[in-house]
Amino acid sequence: MKIAFAKRELFGKEVAGLREQGQVPVVCYGNQEESQSFAVEAKMLKKALASDAMVFETEGDLSGKQVMVQDIAYHPVSREPIHLDFLFVDATHEVTHEVSIHIEGESPAEKAYGGQVLATLDKVEVRALPQHIPSQVTVAVDGLEEIGSRLTASDIPLPDNVTLVTNADEIIVSIVEESQEEEQEPEIDEDYLSKIEVTGKGGKKEDEEAAEDGGEGDVPDAG
Repeated sequence: MKIAFAKRELFGKEVAGLREQGQVPVVCYGNQEESQSFAVEAKMLKKALASDAMVFETEGDLSGKQVMVQDIAYHPVSREPIHLDFLFVDATHEVTHEVSIHIEGESPAEKAYGGQVLATLDKVEVRALPQHIPSQVTVAVDGLEEIGSRLTASDIPLPDNVTLVTNADEIIVSIVEESQEEEQEPEIDEDYLSKIEVTGKGGKKEDEEAAEDGGEGDVPDAG
């Protein structure tokens, strides 16, 4: 799948104008390449994110490259993507990437004991060639028959060409008594509305644009 990138000169609060025009500001970096700033059509971006593709071909003002989504910043209210980091990749070199965990099935403990499935991890890190990185990993809870039963990262079925990076002992999901699982209404941090802070893989803080006005800071080199 291809994504068209348009070079942009607008930064900081000025990117609000881009969003009004149906564009999303993005940056591309890594793989020994300089960080570059672009804009991508919002409709095209949503289509790409909704696909199962992990590696995208670039066209437009950035052509002939391969990129992966490294990080997405969402508006805290609308949940629309307001900024993306793309990582330049090389099909011949492995990368470490976070993938979502999909939980399927029904635990016998839910019916037998009124237990609740408690997910404690929603993503894991894996390492593979870019084209082999899965869009998500799936774990089944059908074998969890007792209160206290659990699955760890080591229980995730992975293809032979994909290596688990997350600690194998990390608990993904467990069965708890119903009273132990308390749903809390998510709170929106008011500071988030004025500044989004993204921490890159290199450990440097990136001050992103305000959710309403927009803007971005320095992007860590992930190469």
